[in-house]
Formats: sequence, structure tokens, C-alpha cells
Amino acid sequence: MSGGFDLIETRMGKGDDAFLLDGTFSYGGATDQVMLVTQGGGALGGQIDEVQARLFFGHTVRNMTWLAGVRKDFKPHPRDLHAAIGVQGTVGSRLSWESYLFLSDDAQLTGEGQLICIAPVRAALR
Repeated sequence: MSGGFDLIETRMGKGDDAFLLDGTFSYGGATDQVMLVTQGGGALGGQIDEVQARLFFGHTVRNMTWLAGVRKDFKPHPRDLHAAIGVQGTVGSRLSWESYLFLSDDAQLTGEGQLICIAPVRAALR
């Protein structure tokens, strides 16, 4: 079992203070795994505005992981349930990407994607 929070962020400014969190937890080996992905956020000092969980079975082939599972929205629409498919991949050691499609229980198809670049900051801290 491995995992943790990839993002714990607060945004503070002119009255628009907010927090975000994003965590991934997995169980399995290098080829097959079960993953729980959690996301949420809201106003600081207020209520949580959005909470979502995704449960995936993932199968890794070379540098790509193919995903199938479900997404449950707890807030703001607590009855929303989606079938989910996705793929995650890496290009080299600093670039990764994710893409997902979601089919809701009322037949609406949505998707999302991310491109993630890892930039070392260690040299700048010396």
C-alpha cells in the first residue's frame, strides 16, 4: 500500500481564501493495482464546497496505466455517480499526463486532462 496527498494548497488573497487537496492511495504491484483518488476544496474558514472520490483498477503496460472504475461526487451533487475510464502516462523523467472520461448516471459524458511537468527547485534553494 502506498499513497499520500499530492496537493495541499491554500490560496489567500482579497477575500477569496480557499483550500484544495488531492490525494492518491494505491494497493498492488507494478502491473496491476487498485487506486483511490480523492479531491476536494472550499473556502477557508467555511464549509467544504466540493468532494469527489474515484476508485480505479489500473493495469500498467510500459509507461502507461489504463484505468477503469467509478467516480462518486459527494458535494455539491451527492447523488452523482459516474463510470470512469482513463489513462496515465509518462514521457521521460519530468513529464507526465492524465486523461479521463466520465459517464454519469443520467448519460452525460464529460472529461478532463492534465499535463504535469516536474521542475527541480533544489538548485535555486542553495
